[in-house]
Amino acid sequence: MCISPFLQQPALSAALSAGPPWAGSTCLRPARRPPASRGAHTASRPRSALLSACERAGDLDAALRLLEGMHAAGLQATQDAYVRLIERLGKRRDWGGALEVFLAMQMVGCEATRAPCLALLGAAEASGRAAPAVQLLEAYDAAGAAPDDDVLEAAVRVASAAAAEARAVWARLRAAPARPDPAAARMLHDACAGGGDAAGAEEIAADCKRLGVALPPAPPAPAPPAPRGA
Repeated sequence: MCISPFLQQPALSAALSAGPPWAGSTCLRPARRPPASRGAHTASRPRSALLSACERAGDLDAALRLLEGMHAAGLQATQDAYVRLIERLGKRRDWGGALEVFLAMQMVGCEATRAPCLALLGAAEASGRAAPAVQLLEAYDAAGAAPDDDVLEAAVRVASAAAAEARAVWARLRAAPARPDPAAARMLHDACAGGGDAAGAEEIAADCKRLGVALPPAPPAPAPPAPRGA
């Protein structure tokens, strides 16, 4: 389900970009234009193919420069090209670049559907950022849409990087019509416990008991390192 336009959501343009995320990334300056016409979309295909070729070759800077030129001309790449760029930027932990591509994509009329959202969450996870999980779920709510199981699972993983975000995502799961997933509950519980939010962990455990959700056993603690010379 489409949840564009994100740029009308304060949660995306303000809270998601708090950080700031742009440091060290190539700056895309997409023109604020309406979605490209069919003729413009057709004209963008050769450039989109070149963009994909740059991305596959690992030259992300060239790909971003090409994308900036396309946007300045009012053209958009294919959604697959945007997703692959976001994924590649995520792998090199360039959260600012990944977020810029995600925003720029929508500014030229390419919708943020399931695949771009998953790619953005993957970039957030690789960069150790928990806040985007909450912001993305808020954007779904504001658009009157519901994330599918894969997006929700990814959001839980991302939120588990920080106790506050883990507790916020749990509040959303607890309020949903469907019973929370036990594995997600365990992950968020442990994120609170490990992040110093004992009250949050206790709240999740109590909610699970009330809702009839059986928390899976906690994963075993890692074995201590063997003494030297053993």
